[in-house]
Amino acid sequence: MAGEYVPINVRETTLWKRLSQPFVDSKSSELSVTLAQVLPDICWIASDRMKLMPAFHPEFTLHDDTHLLRVTELMAQVMPARVLEKVLNPVEIALLILWICPPALTVPERRLRMMRISTLLT
Repeated sequence: MAGEYVPINVRETTLWKRLSQPFVDSKSSELSVTLAQVLPDICWIASDRMKLMPAFHPEFTLHDDTHLLRVTELMAQVMPARVLEKVLNPVEIALLILWICPPALTVPERRLRMMRISTLLT
C-alpha cells in the first residue's frame, strides 16, 4: 500500500499506544501498565525466534519485524475506533499484539540454539 504507516517497534503501534492509556476501571489501568511494560520484551523475543522458524518448519515463510509490525498495525486499522477505545480490555489488546508469539514461543530453547548454530555454519 502506498503511503502505509509501518511502525518501527511495538511501542509505535496503535494497539500498544491504546494499552498504554488509562482505562475506566482502575484494575484494568493497573494491568495495562504492567502489560505495556512487559510486551516489548516478549515481542522482541518472539520476533527473534520467528526468524528461525523456516529452519524448523521449511513450509513456514520468513516473517520479519516489518511484517509483524505491519500486521499488528493493520489489525488496529480495520477495527472500529469504538471497539479499541471502549470495548477491548487490556488482556484482549495484549493478545492482539502477541498474535506473533504462539509459533515462535513453542519451539524449545535447545532446538532454537541448534538452529542458530546450524544457520551460522551454513
